[in-house]
Amino acid sequence: MKKEKLLDILAEERMGTALEEALKEDGEYQHELGEQETAFGEMIRLLPDGELETVVDRAVSATNSCGAAYGMAAYRQGFKDGVRVARELEKIA
Repeated sequence: MKKEKLLDILAEERMGTALEEALKEDGEYQHELGEQETAFGEMIRLLPDGELETVVDRAVSATNSCGAAYGMAAYRQGFKDGVRVARELEKIA
């Protein structure tokens, strides 16, 4: 159980700092971010004020939250896999 907590702490720290710095330098991510901003700008321009905008905002927010949770789970799993591979390599060497 303590390993999980430590892993969560490490993942949160790295996702909040190192990942953010890496994304600033990642051309593909920056391109996709620009595409996203353009699409959202068009959507906001085309939506009439009121209820539809609120529904779309909720849907987009839910999608973003789901993607963030997925990314964190993938990061944790990748970290676990990396530790497992390092241990296996130690046994071989």
